[in-house]
Amino acid sequence: MEAYFGIDNTQNCLFANAINLVSKKSSFDDIFLLPLVVLGSIYVFNKGSLLPRRDPYRYKWFEKPQVQRTQNLLIEKKTRNISEKIEELQSDIVIFRGSQSGTAEACAHRLARDFHQRFKLNALVADLSDYDPETISLIPGSKLAVFIMSTYGEGDPSDNAQDFVSWADAATGVSLAHLKYAAFGCGNSNYRFYNKVIDDVVVALSQFNATAVLPTGKGDEATRTTEEDFMDWKESLFKTLVSNFDYQEYEVAYEPSAKRDLAKYDEKGHSCIDLEVDLTAQPEIKYKTGDHIAIWPVNPDEEISLLIRILGLQSQQLKAICVVLQSADKEPKVPSPTTVQALFRHYLEICSAVPRETVLSLAQFAPSLKVKSELMTIGNDRAVYSKFLEANHLTLARLLENTIAVDPAVTWAGLPLSFIIDFLPAMQPRLYSISTSRITSPRSIRGSTFKLPFLSSVPLIMVAAGTGVAPFRAFIHERARLASVGKDVGRMMLFFGCQNESDYLYRDEFAEWIAGPLAKKLVVVTAFSRASNEKCYVQNKVEARGDEVRRMLLEDDAAFYICGAANMAKAVGMAVHGVVKRTNSWKDSEVESWRQDRKKSKRWFEDVWS
Repeated sequence: MEAYFGIDNTQNCLFANAINLVSKKSSFDDIFLLPLVVLGSIYVFNKGSLLPRRDPYRYKWFEKPQVQRTQNLLIEKKTRNISEKIEELQSDIVIFRGSQSGTAEACAHRLARDFHQRFKLNALVADLSDYDPETISLIPGSKLAVFIMSTYGEGDPSDNAQDFVSWADAATGVSLAHLKYAAFGCGNSNYRFYNKVIDDVVVALSQFNATAVLPTGKGDEATRTTEEDFMDWKESLFKTLVSNFDYQEYEVAYEPSAKRDLAKYDEKGHSCIDLEVDLTAQPEIKYKTGDHIAIWPVNPDEEISLLIRILGLQSQQLKAICVVLQSADKEPKVPSPTTVQALFRHYLEICSAVPRETVLSLAQFAPSLKVKSELMTIGNDRAVYSKFLEANHLTLARLLENTIAVDPAVTWAGLPLSFIIDFLPAMQPRLYSISTSRITSPRSIRGSTFKLPFLSSVPLIMVAAGTGVAPFRAFIHERARLASVGKDVGRMMLFFGCQNESDYLYRDEFAEWIAGPLAKKLVVVTAFSRASNEKCYVQNKVEARGDEVRRMLLEDDAAFYICGAANMAKAVGMAVHGVVKRTNSWKDSEVESWRQDRKKSKRWFEDVWS
């Protein structure tokens, strides 16, 4: 049997005949015919040509479109010189944002939009991490710089602002005498270093001889007034620019930052949920005891349906739409193409309270004078708005529904979808504490810088309120497991506060561990704030057991943890401050210095929220 690779039967026969001819005793005719046979074979093999012809589409086998796309992206290298970017986009104002949770970023984009609508000025919103800090000195003196920066934790800058803050703190010989700037900080007064980041930046700018056009504004999340504080500061900024710098203000008219194209493409209460997530199918996901899990939420069906109905979008809710940004320097808030239902379900915070500024902006689209008057009444007065907000959870759908009750004959079908995309915040993931240990449950999560000490023999003091107990459950679970196999574990004291005994999370597990592997190692001290007429909070229990707390902290070198609401953490911190000050006869400055040393040596941790 003979085999031929890549040659058809006709070609096989020709080659076979040629071989036979050569193998026989050759005559003149045979020798004459042989070249003709060979040429004929080549002609057939090359499909009508004596010379081989290259397949014009052969290169397709070797193309790597993914590499090509990456190379195209690399070609478009972004400048890290903010002055060059301002010139490239012909911006009049640059707004630097340092944002951790999205609040400062949202304020920056709103300010940019207002500059364009009220002054016809182009404002560039710049992520501080995208530019080299030293290039700020190259910003022309004719441009205004605005800094909107958040402070979180113990006076820490946001991740994207760390390099800038470090530069501002360490730079020498920098001159910004030509630079005019304004500054606003987002913080929480429950923290000790309230708005420390913006204060430090302003001090640095002042040392560089930059000129502040108005006093620094500060938003306080502890009092839930960040939106109002920002509005007040923004109005002061605009008035200053008009009166002192001859900015020309125009009548405000809404201009969408994105346009929508329809396209054809084939009881008041509280609750606690203990959620278990199985990670068996995702072995690549790793976590450590004390970590968080981020859950991306979806909006409830009833809120989605209500908003779609009020906007008259029932027939269009599943049609594909394109969201096209009007300016190339803006980052897309939502994907495109998408649908109205997808926007309202996954990408926009339609359940968040509507800011007073948005209420006023809605008035320009009011379907009647009655509705416009109602919106202006709510939005013009801070006290009226606050009172209205207390009586109603003011989502966009419920606000529009409320105005329809004022004038039942009207409809909000004319409200542009682009307005909703512009004014509603983008959906953000929610962080929850993980209450399992990676040792006992490495493949599941029940549902950050919180970490156990490396040595299991280090004593622990843990203070929590409500769901803040979750990471401590994980800590205790891990040490119970270590103790059960003979490992030495340090003494643990857990202060846990909740409203009633019925809210006591993990009671049975704690009791089981105390009776078992953690006997004489774990003490749980509870504080129930609603169990009797006399309220009792965790800070009261910390003070009551002050001698033990002081001994564990100062003599046993215990690690101290707080997890829960920021106001609780502040009160507990004051209680510990008082205990240490009283028992050691220290001054306030000495206690504060001791606490900072504990943090630096990884013996004091706080995971708190407002």
